[in-house]
Amino acid sequence: HAYELEAANDELSHTQKHLLDANLKLGESEAELSAIFDNAPIMMILVDEDHRIHKANQTTLAKTGRSHEEIIGLRGGESLRCINAMDDPKGCGFGIDCKNCIVRKTVLDTFKTRKAHYRVEAPITIDHSDGPTDLYLFMSTTPLHVGGSDFVLVSMADITERKKAEEVLWESYYIINNSPAVIFLWKNEVGWPVEYASENVVELLGHSAEDFKSGTVPYATVVHPEDLERVGTEVSTYGQDPERTEFTQEYRIIAKDGQTRWIDDRTYIRRDSKGNVTHYQGIILDITERKKAEEALQESESRFRELFENMSSGVAVYETVDDGEDFIFKDFNRSGEKIDNIRREEVIGKRVTEIFPGIKEFGLFDVFQRVWKTGQSESLPTSFYSDKRLASWRENHIYRLPAGEIVAIYEDVTERKQAEEAASRARELEEIDRLRSALLASVSHELRTPLTVIKGLSETLALADADWDAETQLDYLQTISSESDALTHVIENLEKMSMLEAGITKMQKTNCRVSVLVGRLVSKLRTIANERQLEVNISPNLPSIYADEEHLSTVLTNLVTNAVLYSEKGTKISVEVTPSEGEIIISIIDNGMGIPSEQLDKVFDRFHRLESGVAHRRGGTGLGLPICKWIVEAHGGTIWVESELNKGSKFSFSLPVEKDL
Repeated sequence: HAYELEAANDELSHTQKHLLDANLKLGESEAELSAIFDNAPIMMILVDEDHRIHKANQTTLAKTGRSHEEIIGLRGGESLRCINAMDDPKGCGFGIDCKNCIVRKTVLDTFKTRKAHYRVEAPITIDHSDGPTDLYLFMSTTPLHVGGSDFVLVSMADITERKKAEEVLWESYYIINNSPAVIFLWKNEVGWPVEYASENVVELLGHSAEDFKSGTVPYATVVHPEDLERVGTEVSTYGQDPERTEFTQEYRIIAKDGQTRWIDDRTYIRRDSKGNVTHYQGIILDITERKKAEEALQESESRFRELFENMSSGVAVYETVDDGEDFIFKDFNRSGEKIDNIRREEVIGKRVTEIFPGIKEFGLFDVFQRVWKTGQSESLPTSFYSDKRLASWRENHIYRLPAGEIVAIYEDVTERKQAEEAASRARELEEIDRLRSALLASVSHELRTPLTVIKGLSETLALADADWDAETQLDYLQTISSESDALTHVIENLEKMSMLEAGITKMQKTNCRVSVLVGRLVSKLRTIANERQLEVNISPNLPSIYADEEHLSTVLTNLVTNAVLYSEKGTKISVEVTPSEGEIIISIIDNGMGIPSEQLDKVFDRFHRLESGVAHRRGGTGLGLPICKWIVEAHGGTIWVESELNKGSKFSFSLPVEKDL
């Protein structure tokens, strides 16, 4: 475009020269001057001292779309339809912005100074059918004196299209030099000498564009020595392919400061009319950070693969098919091969239901589907898996990756499970042995004492030489009866505990009211209290419960009996029944010896008895409280104890209201 503007300038100068020469010879060659003026390829007008058009050539008439008669007498802006000339009824020169018009100012200056102006760029805005349009003129002015009058010859070339092209060119230049891409044009010669480099090359390589264009730095010298041979071979190969017009390479370059950078080079091949490569045009992007990220990713993937393959747990990666209806093996580690006794090649690409046909019954398939849908990780508790090929205890932990794959991390815990079961059996045997010893110790004491009494009194009554009065005989017989009841109670407790643990005893529940139940037992409880003060407090309007009355009576009887055993005669024993949120609380309170804090969590264990001398002498099999605990929990309730040594104990249990358990 600069070349075209220079040509236009030369044309204007050439025309001006001809006109000046013609002006000198006006008297001799007026016809020649008129022919040059009328046929000049640029707009030419002759302006008089009133700044009106005195004469216009054919190019001007064609450009303005006016006839010779229409244009004569108009001012310059009016002939060109300048929008400033339309601002005032008086026309050109009177508009608001006319004082800033370069065309007007140049013409006026030539009239005033009688000096010519050459190659003045003058923008104006004209009224076009499409609306206001910018027009760019390249103008020159020459003062003339013809027939005693002063004139100014105005020559104008329309450079609007050239100006627009220039603006586009500068815009492209700005975009290129402010973009991350660097543009190169180098010759297909040894060393790839550079003919063009965008200015922003200095940011990438530290060398200026001039360093390359001057030949100081051939392009081949910035390519990394380890990559140069490969790059050269590829360039030569691509250039020899007549169908190839472009290619892309990635290689390293060395900047002026010695730093190495990776680039992506998209190269376009230029050929002459014979198909020979003359130039290569490269668009280069700095991809150093991307390469670093790729290397980091590769390193991370390598570490992941190492971890993946050397985990002691089995790991399987699945991708979903049929919208979550099944899952296909995508990856499988070495531990998985060992655990499942199958090779990786045998499972990759196969459906999980094909490799593990028992997965749905196992419960793991449902976990897969939930995790895939929700993205929430889940674990499948230790469970036993079996099919025709496998039979083992498994622990599974399932996750979903961001890409949607499902990951199962699992372990074969069969050996651990077997060890746990063996340990559990050992503990059970130990517990059985402990209970047996406790039972023998407890029962032997609880049976021996009443049997000794019964045997002693029976032998006494049977003495042949003894003559017992009726009152003594009655007292002995009542004692024998009481001790027989004690034996019966021990046996009944043993039988009841055995039936509860064996699951033989069933709750026969009905709707009942606790107040009525306790009321029926008051008389029996007072007898059990045996010289203790029994106090019963029942809150009014208690809701009904769904319970087995006979078994609840056993709980109350056992707890009151327990309170009697561990409190002194004359002390108070209270039975309290109160409502709570959704349940009823029944408490038995005594003022006895209390329970040591270290034994509170053991009082509901089978055969447990307080070990202090006084407590131990009070007897008991250690089954009453465990029986209470079993019955209460069978009703959906809870039993607990609060106690303070030497001050007494409070045994409480809860029962849910209006609930069919």
